[in-house]
Amino acid sequence: MNSNLITQDSSPVFPDVLWSKPERKDQAGHLLIIGGHSESITPILESYALASSLGAGKISVAIPEALKKSMPGGPDIIYCDSTTSGSLSKDALPILLQAAQETDMILLPGAMSNNSQSFQLLERLLEKIGKPLVVSGDSLHALLNIKGALDNPDICAVLNPSQLQHLVKKSGGTTAYTSGASLMQMQQILHDITGKGSLLALHNKDIWTSTQGRVSKTKRADHIGEFTWQVPTATACAVYWMHNPDLPFEAFTTASLDQEMLTSSGL
Repeated sequence: MNSNLITQDSSPVFPDVLWSKPERKDQAGHLLIIGGHSESITPILESYALASSLGAGKISVAIPEALKKSMPGGPDIIYCDSTTSGSLSKDALPILLQAAQETDMILLPGAMSNNSQSFQLLERLLEKIGKPLVVSGDSLHALLNIKGALDNPDICAVLNPSQLQHLVKKSGGTTAYTSGASLMQMQQILHDITGKGSLLALHNKDIWTSTQGRVSKTKRADHIGEFTWQVPTATACAVYWMHNPDLPFEAFTTASLDQEMLTSSGL
């Protein structure tokens, strides 16, 4: 099985993904970032900054009304209904769906909270949004509980090891995931669970990418943490996929590279 495995170290195996950034900002795509709650907005701010540096043409941010004092209004900030605890309410669905129709790519980097209203909102959003979508962090809690979610070619999930383990258990695949999974076992695991969608997963300091039967493994030389890698990698996935809509595997494999290298490449 590993004869089809693509390995990537510090240099991109698909350099055209980096070179394909549109020169004109008005042709570089419109990204919508959704998330945040009263206790955390860091993933949203981090995603915004990185997406801008990677060449997103326009970025809109949809956050709870409870964050109005933390993020004063602007033309690209969309305030949505909040729960009493300061997270996105299920009543935010109509405005989010409307905002999504005006964008090219949706990113849910995390900081969604785990209350029942946010969970219901995410379930409905994932079912109805109808646009390419990258999901990471605690935003994955809803996705991982929707049967067949990764059979959707418009969804890319960016998973930490515990989330990967949860997904493998729910899918009932032939191979269990453990931290000691071998090269062949990882390929079998990804084959069993990916479906028509895409996923990226961290395993022993490598980022594995799986898209419709194609698999790559990227060795990260930086000090990658179990959780800190997800937001920047998910953001890079969203931007590169937006710029290369017909090349999702190539876009996601490139997004797996060290973010410092990507942002300092000058491309």
